[in-house]
Amino acid sequence: MRNLQEYNLKENPFQYLTAMPGINDSSVIPWSGMPKLYEKINSVYSNLYNLKPRQIILNWGPYGGGKTFAAHHFMEKEYDQEGIETLQVYIRSPKLGNNASVEFYKSILTFISFRKIRKQIQNLLEIFGEDDFFDFLHSRIRSEELVEAIILIGSGDEEVQSIMNRYVYSGLTKTELMQVNLAKNIDWGTDSIKFLSGIIYCFIGDQTRYNGRFVLWLDEMEDMIYYSQKEYRLFSQVLRDLFDSLNQYTTIFMNFTLAESEESTIELLLGNALWSRITTKIRFNDLSKQDAFLYIKEALRQQHVSDSQNEYYPFSEDLVDFIFEIIPEDAVTPREINRYLGGILSFAQNEEKEITSDLIGEYFTKLSEDN
Repeated sequence: MRNLQEYNLKENPFQYLTAMPGINDSSVIPWSGMPKLYEKINSVYSNLYNLKPRQIILNWGPYGGGKTFAAHHFMEKEYDQEGIETLQVYIRSPKLGNNASVEFYKSILTFISFRKIRKQIQNLLEIFGEDDFFDFLHSRIRSEELVEAIILIGSGDEEVQSIMNRYVYSGLTKTELMQVNLAKNIDWGTDSIKFLSGIIYCFIGDQTRYNGRFVLWLDEMEDMIYYSQKEYRLFSQVLRDLFDSLNQYTTIFMNFTLAESEESTIELLLGNALWSRITTKIRFNDLSKQDAFLYIKEALRQQHVSDSQNEYYPFSEDLVDFIFEIIPEDAVTPREINRYLGGILSFAQNEEKEITSDLIGEYFTKLSEDN
C-alpha cells in the first residue's frame, strides 16, 4: 500500500464523510465553494453580539450539503468577545416522537454538563449575592420553586449537589425532596421549559454583572417526519415555548435535510406559530461545478506536503472533470464529493498506482459490483 506522502499529501483530505467535533474543522474540509454560506452564518454570529433580539435560523438543503459541518465548524470557533462569554450547545433532534420533549430537555442539560452548570450558578451567586440572583432568575421564569431548585444546584454541600443532580435528570423520592426542602419534582410540561430556561439564563446573565450569549444548534430535525401528528405538534410547542422564553441574546439554528420542493413540509412540522418566528432561512444548495472544483482544489492544497504546479495533484483538472462525468448530478455536495474522491484516493493507495482515468474507471466498476 502506498504512503500518502507519495501522493504529496499529509492526509487524505476527503476521508471524513460526516463532520465530527475536533476533526472536521476548517483545516480539513474548507469553506471554498461555499463562501456565501460561510458569510451568512458568520453574520448571524456578528448579530449575536451586536443585536439584542433572539434569532431563529432555518438551515435546510440536501443530504450531505454541509449543515452538520457548519454546526461543528462554528461551535469550535472562538467567538467570545471581551467581556462577553458564549455558551454553545449542539444536540440532535430526538429520534422518537413519543419521548421527544423529555429527550430534548435532557440532551441540552447533558451537553452543558451538571458540573459546568453548578460552577456557573456558584459564580453568579458570588457575583450577584443570593437575593439579587433569586430576583434576576425569578424575573425571567416566574417560579419561586424552580429558582430555589436552581440555587440549590450551586450549594457547596456535596450531598446536596448529589441530590440535585438526580433532581435535574431523573427526579427525587419524597424523602429526598424533603431533605432539600422542595415541594415536588420537575414535571415534563411547563416546569421543564421554565427550569431549562432558568439554567440557560444563568449563562446569558443580566448583561451588566454577567454578560453572556447562548447558541443552540438543533441538528437532524428532519427526523420529525417520523413522528405522529400529535407528537410533532407537541414537540413544536415545546420548541416554541422555550424559544419564546429565551427572547434575548439567543441564537437557535435548526438544521433540516430536505429537498428543494419540501419547504412546505418543514412549515407543517414546525407549525405556523414557530415558522413565523424564523428570522433567517439559509439554503444549503448542491454545489455548482465551478464551486465543486474550488472545494476540491482547496482541500488538496491544504494537505499538500509541498507546493505543486498541479493544484489538483494527485488528481488533475481533467481527471476531476472526468469524475464529474461519471457521478450522478445530485451527488455534487461536500459529503458525496468526499465519498467519491476519498474512495478513489484510497483505491489508488491500495493498488499502488497513480491516479489515471483507467484507475478511476476501475474504481467505479468495482463500486458498481460491490453495490
